[in-house]
Amino acid sequence: MLFENLKLAISSMISNKMRTALSLLGIVIGVGSVVAIMTLGNSVTASIAKSMEVGGIDMITVMPTGWSRENSQFDEAFSQSFQKNVPGIREVLPTVQSNGQVRSGQEIISAPITGVTSSYFKENRLELFEGSFFSFEDNIQRRQVAVLGKDVATRLFPAGGAVGSYISIFRNQAKRYLVAGVIDEMDSKRHIA
Repeated sequence: MLFENLKLAISSMISNKMRTALSLLGIVIGVGSVVAIMTLGNSVTASIAKSMEVGGIDMITVMPTGWSRENSQFDEAFSQSFQKNVPGIREVLPTVQSNGQVRSGQEIISAPITGVTSSYFKENRLELFEGSFFSFEDNIQRRQVAVLGKDVATRLFPAGGAVGSYISIFRNQAKRYLVAGVIDEMDSKRHIA
């Protein structure tokens, strides 16, 4: 019986060559599609897992829309209230981001600038190339201290010696900052903090 069914299937395939070719093509396309989707899904999963390793699965970012300095509710009192009234919040990391001109001597570059508190570095697991991060006391005393990304430090100080030097940051007005440290190469896309 099995031999007869096999013989009938082969003769049917030979007599209907076009249908056989189209069926095989459909099977090949279907299997190829499943393999491609599985590969894409695995690579997306790996990418998400890698980004969560950097920022942590327990970290979220809240950003206001239509923000302006005059009507912002995202101030220090808001962050303290948020941390106090929302269960499970371990740390609130206020940040301010913009672009600006950064100068050291005659070198002037454009760079993204992120204003942060001292706990930002630990919570984001940033590593130093040289120097140190600024401290909680620097925050309290409102000291003008900066940590540079390695790329920015290299461009501003080609001969080295960024730590302990001063830079000027131009946004609305120029302010002078002491360079406390330089972030390691893998974190240097964060540029200036």
